[in-house]
Amino acid sequence: MRPYLKEFLSAIAPFYDVIVWSQTSWRYLEQKVVELEMVGEHAPHGLNVICTLDRTCMFSINDEREGKPFKHEVKAMQLIWNHFPGQYSAKNTIHLDDLSRNFALSPNNGLRVHAYKDALFNSETDRELVFAAR
Repeated sequence: MRPYLKEFLSAIAPFYDVIVWSQTSWRYLEQKVVELEMVGEHAPHGLNVICTLDRTCMFSINDEREGKPFKHEVKAMQLIWNHFPGQYSAKNTIHLDDLSRNFALSPNNGLRVHAYKDALFNSETDRELVFAAR
C-alpha cells in the first residue's frame, strides 16, 4: 500500500466520488481494491467508489514523443463522462495518475504523481498522496 493512501481517501471522500482505473487485468484490480480496503466495511468513512475499470477500457492512440511517432494506451475520461451524463464531466473530474501520457485525451484533468517504486526503500519518504490530497 502506498503511504498515506487511507489518509488521502479519507481527505477526498467528502468532496469526490472515486473510480479506480488500473492498467492491470480485472483479476488483479479486484484483488487490489479489496486488499487495500477501498471497498467494504473497512473502507474510509464516506468513501464512495463508483466503479472500477481495468485495462480493457483503454485503447491505443498515436502520439509523438521527442519528435517521433509513439503509440500508447490511454485512459479516456470521456468514457466515464458518457456513462454518467450530467453527473461527471471535465468540470468536476480529477484524473490522478503516475503516467502523464494517460492524460492525452483530457490533459486539463490530469494531476500527475510520481510512481511508487521500491517500496522497501521509499515507504518512509513517499508523501505524494499527502500533496495530492491538498
